[in-house]
Amino acid sequence: MVATNTGTGTTRAVSLAEASAAGRLGALIEEVAASGDGVIVEAEGEAAAAIVPVADFEEFLAYRQAKRREEAAARLRALRQEVLARNRDLSPEEADALAERGVREVEEEMAREGKLVLRRGRRS
Repeated sequence: MVATNTGTGTTRAVSLAEASAAGRLGALIEEVAASGDGVIVEAEGEAAAAIVPVADFEEFLAYRQAKRREEAAARLRALRQEVLARNRDLSPEEADALAERGVREVEEEMAREGKLVLRRGRRS
């Protein structure tokens, strides 16, 4: 099934076969572009994909990237606190140096995994 938001807050359903047949998918894409409403594509009764306006998709990508960065920053802050807690006998400067080292290691690992983009001279 294909469920679409008609702009009024209601949803209509179209079978996937009907949406795929005779250019109907193209018509749905044009409808989404014109109305700004998304379409949920269901296969075998389960949501499988969405057709959304490009602006909505770009907003989703930006949100997802921001959320991942927030999560990474939270993990780094937790790591810093862990390092500080383990090394209470160190001077603040020594503890900060160890924390920075840990942060760099995590950042480099995340960069290798493609989860973080490191720019020369600054973090992102």
